[in-house]
Parts: sequence; C-alpha cells; structure tokens
Amino acid sequence: GKKSEEYQPTAALLAAECVKHYLKSEQLPRLLAQSCRRASARRPRVSLKWIRPRHPEVLDVVIEQLQTFYKCERNINTEDNCLSSHYTNLAMIRYKDKMATLSAKKTFAKLTHKGKISSVFLSCNSITRIKSISDIFNNGDDSISPVKTNIVLVEGAPGMGKTCFCRELTFLWAEKKVLRDKVLLFLINLRDPQIPNIETLYQFVRFAIKSVENDKVVEATVQYLEETSGEFCTIAFDGYDEASVDVRNFSFVANIINRLVLTLCGMVITSRTTSSPNLHVDCRIEILGFTEDDRNDYIQKNLQTDKVEKLQQYLQEKPFINGLCYIPLNMTILLRLFEVLNTDSK
Repeated sequence: GKKSEEYQPTAALLAAECVKHYLKSEQLPRLLAQSCRRASARRPRVSLKWIRPRHPEVLDVVIEQLQTFYKCERNINTEDNCLSSHYTNLAMIRYKDKMATLSAKKTFAKLTHKGKISSVFLSCNSITRIKSISDIFNNGDDSISPVKTNIVLVEGAPGMGKTCFCRELTFLWAEKKVLRDKVLLFLINLRDPQIPNIETLYQFVRFAIKSVENDKVVEATVQYLEETSGEFCTIAFDGYDEASVDVRNFSFVANIINRLVLTLCGMVITSRTTSSPNLHVDCRIEILGFTEDDRNDYIQKNLQTDKVEKLQQYLQEKPFINGLCYIPLNMTILLRLFEVLNTDSK
C-alpha cells in the first residue's frame, strides 16, 4: 500500500546511506535506528501541555453571582471623588540575602515614614515599581510580569489601602481584566467572626459565596475544588494581621494558607508588615500610598479652591502631620476635618 508521509524520510535516508557507504548487513540495525531518530526530529512535535477542561455549567451561577457582588461592592465602598492613584503606587520587593533584606527594610521604613515615597525606588535597588495591579499577576494574556505569582503577599501600613487593593482586584477579575485563567476568585475577610467556626471545605465555600443559597450548587463547587485541588481558583485573604492566633495557626483557613488543603490554589494575602505570615511567597508587594504630587492632586480635587492654599500652608508649618499624609486614610480624614472644623484655629 501507499506509505504515509512520516515514513518516507526514513526510507529515503536509509537508501541514501546504503548506496553511499556500501554497508554490510550487520550495520543495518544501527543505521535504521539513526535514520528513525533523524526522521523523528523532523516530525512536528505535539504539545503535551495539559489543557484545562471547561468548568461544569453549574458553576456559571456562582461565577455570575461573584462578579455581580464584586462590582457592586467596589462601587459602594469607593468614593466617587477618591483618587485611584494609590492603587498604582505599588512596589515589588525582592530580597537577595539577609543583609540586603535588613538594609532595604530600614531604608524603606525611613523614607515612607517621612512621606518621601518618590525616593524609595532611587534608594533601594531591590525595589521595583509596579504600574498597575494587572502587572502583578502573570496568569493573564496581557501581563508583563516575569515572576510567577501563585502566592502574593501584599503589605502596607494601617490605612494604606490593602482592603481597597482586594476590592480593586476582585473588580478587575469580574471585568475579566486579570486572572482570566481562574474560574473562581474568593474574597475572605479574616476579621469576620464566623471564620473560626469554619471546619470543612463545604463551610468555607458556603461562607465565600453567601449569595448562593442552592445547596446543590455549593456541593458542585466543593466537588470541583476537590477534583482540581483548587488549581483554577484564587483566594484573597484580607486582614491577616487582624486575625486571631487560633485563626492563623489552627483553623481551616490556616490549613489553606499552609498548603494542607487546596494545594494548588492561588492566594493573595494582605497584612501589615509587622504581622506578615512566615510563608514562602512568589511575590511580595508593598503599597506605598500617595506621592507628593498625588497628595497635591488629591487636595485640589476634593477641597474647595479657597481652602487649598490654606491647607497646603498648614502642612508646611506642621511637618509631622505632613509626613503622615502619604497614607490615603490619613489624608482623607485630614480633608474632612479641615472642611468641618474652623481652619483658622490651631
């Protein structure tokens, strides 16, 4: 019969070698093996990468409910006049050794305490500016980050915007702008009093998707997570520093964070720097807050024109208060007080 194309190179190579070298019969097996290897090298290679199958249709209800909730949550909790610049003032910190770690942390703390955010990147070689949240996660098609980001630790001072970071992340996922290869994204508030009572994966999923009341949908979600070990799910744990000792060490949530349950799931953990979990993370992010230009822009957009100059003059006279205004929450409180109270009084 007619030979297939994949065997024709093998036969051609064998005939050419036999004619050229007048080989003896005992040399034919060796030549045949060499020719087969050469022909195999010319064949197109089939990718053996495992392709994720489509998730069960019953999960569409969960995905739709989560996307709707995240969009509403972000719109309700984010003020219309609040700048989003502190979302983009992010730093990826890479520590090469112990001495570099101590030096970078000391320099970073000194500059941020004085509100000199712009000088952070010039003084610390191990700190890299991140332009947006989408640059952190390399699972999307449009990400430019070369770092594997399956476990991300987000640190920042109180009031810096760690919770806002999580809300922005969930909103971008709901808009299909980040983590597009993740079927599910759960936002877990570790300050919630119900967290210590969670003992099973079913209870955890029920807590994560409170808006879904159908038990069959919850059970299907649990089964999907168990079958995939959470590979196509990301969990954002907000407020690790505010969780109790029992929650950090002995709860079901602790089992997830320590990779005892859902061993393949992605995680985003927010915490104060002083209370960060002792984990091996793929990426460490620091929220820097407002630069001097951001602060001035924020004042001009959120304060009446006749009061802008007075507030700026007041900050120049009070360097200690001025140094605290790089924190977005402090800046917001100061503006509200400046509007309500008599600005002429000390």
